Amino acid sequence: MSDRELKDRNKNPWYILMTLHGEQEGGVIDWDLAGKNRRLWNAWACQGMAEEQRHAIADRIGIDRGETEWTDAVAQEVVTLFHKAWKARNEAGVNAPDIPDPEIGGNLSEMDFSNTVVLEKSIFETTDFGGAHFGKTTHFRGAHFGGTTDFGGAHFGETTHFRDAHFGKTTHFRDAHFGKRTIFHGAHFGETTYFRGAHFGKRTDFHGAHFGETTYFHGAHFGKTTNFRDAQFKGFCYFTQARFGARAEGQMAEVDFSNAVFGGPTSFEGARFASHLPKLSGVTLHDTTTVTAKQENWPEFGPSILSKLDIFLRLKRPPDAALLQDPAVAKASAAKLRHVMAKQALPEEEHFFFRREMHHAARAEPFWRTAHIYAYEALSNFGYSIMRPLGWIALVWAIGAWLYAIKAAMGWGTGAAYSFATMFKFFGFQRTFLLEETRSLETVPWMETFAVGQTVVGFILLFFLGLGLRTRFRLR
Repeated sequence: MSDRELKDRNKNPWYILMTLHGEQEGGVIDWDLAGKNRRLWNAWACQGMAEEQRHAIADRIGIDRGETEWTDAVAQEVVTLFHKAWKARNEAGVNAPDIPDPEIGGNLSEMDFSNTVVLEKSIFETTDFGGAHFGKTTHFRGAHFGGTTDFGGAHFGETTHFRDAHFGKTTHFRDAHFGKRTIFHGAHFGETTYFRGAHFGKRTDFHGAHFGETTYFHGAHFGKTTNFRDAQFKGFCYFTQARFGARAEGQMAEVDFSNAVFGGPTSFEGARFASHLPKLSGVTLHDTTTVTAKQENWPEFGPSILSKLDIFLRLKRPPDAALLQDPAVAKASAAKLRHVMAKQALPEEEHFFFRREMHHAARAEPFWRTAHIYAYEALSNFGYSIMRPLGWIALVWAIGAWLYAIKAAMGWGTGAAYSFATMFKFFGFQRTFLLEETRSLETVPWMETFAVGQTVVGFILLFFLGLGLRTRFRLR
């Protein structure tokens, strides 16, 4: 909430003009009242416009062209109802101000709109709603905003409708706070749009929205469901430092960019996706799209082996399956991002999404079909880890050293050396220094079989170690 005291809406001449026939009362919207108010407001707002401009706006938002005409009869009705409404809503002795000139723009900043606001298909030129507080439901569906529109720092109630609204050259929603449900479905934004630092509630809908030359969602916070399906971004787009959901048990954050078109450079640097990779089916990403390839910026993988053991032992509740993303969808999204990173010759970022693609690919089908992918992940983190294959090498070596020392009676020193020589047989240490120990294995049941297996496993692990070194240090 703003520290400043909110202004009484009924002492604002622009609000009086918006509600000449009366305010909305109660929880049920009076659409007849809303239509009467809109017709007088639109006629007043279009006074200074050329006929061609007025008609174009009327056709676009779907109202009768006559609704935009300012006639002597309409003017007299507006004056009469304005003074009547002012007198009825304000204490005695407070004189009504002059009716504002529509060309100077409307100032409704820091206004208290605690009632339901219905301004569907209303026409606004340069208008300031900055810092205003809206009630439970706000309707700007199909509204036309010309020039500069400022909702910066505004607070909206549970449901906010901007469906099919048209915004002018510059639109500000910086630091705005939206309630549970926010609808910008099919909205059209002008050259520059600011949603910097905006906070959205549970459901946010930009389905089919059109954005202009530059769009800022820097530092915006999105809630449970965010929909940008079929949205079109004409130019630069910044989702830098944006937050899609919050990492908390029992919460999910679905983000859908399916079939969206990013026509200009797009940045998701520093953006964080709490529980789900964004859906990118059919999306067109610009070739210079940037992201932050760090683990903390992307959803955590499924339960670890230790977590699964806790679940098995009933020490921990299993995650709700409804909160988990479909592995096939996550795989496709990771593959899309990997492809974009590859086109930019960003090997670190490319491999980051390759690992995620493979992780979800293993879980998209039954285990018996993808066991080899699980093994690839466990042994080397898909060719990225150095410590993981080193750890496996040390484990296999230690097991071999113990068996050779105890079962083959070689002693600890010789057993350790023989285990190393067996794992890395291509060095030839067995033939050069340990020939007698090799012959002695013939007298110990199954030890030769173990030695052969150890050699094979050692070669595989050494290959994964080399792969990790190659990947991490960009060796070609």
